[in-house]
Amino acid sequence: MDQGLAAFLGASLGAFATGIGAYISGVYAGRIEKKRARRQAYTAFLAELSVFVEQITELRDLMFYAPLNSRDPDAIRTGLAKLATAPSRVKLLALGVGLEGPRHVSSLAKRATDDVSSLVERIQFAFEQNEFTNMRETVESDFQALDHLITEITEESQGHL
Repeated sequence: MDQGLAAFLGASLGAFATGIGAYISGVYAGRIEKKRARRQAYTAFLAELSVFVEQITELRDLMFYAPLNSRDPDAIRTGLAKLATAPSRVKLLALGVGLEGPRHVSSLAKRATDDVSSLVERIQFAFEQNEFTNMRETVESDFQALDHLITEITEESQGHL
């Protein structure tokens, strides 16, 4: 083989290997970035759900488990005011989950958004209508369902990171 041809083939092979290496690195970097974005979306969504659960737990305890003579209507109103923005915050973060995650996790996030809205509406209704006793089981059931759904979202999201 002549030296010129050997040099040409060696350079061509080296250029090809460099191109393939760059392509593989780019694909791998893209996957890492996608996982990072997905992790951030899931973390923000689950963190907001956690804040909501803390707020609803405090309010639920004030409304349904405190003795009748120690229920503080002002504290309940303050808690309801905090909860009023929860559905929109959760819905906004669920959009990120929908953009970054697979369809199954996105549908779970949508269900959680609906459950948060429903729970806020029911607890507001209970306060406005002074239906603490009658609404207690409904709110408790909704709360437990949301808690179960959060666990399901956490487990499913871990499988996609």
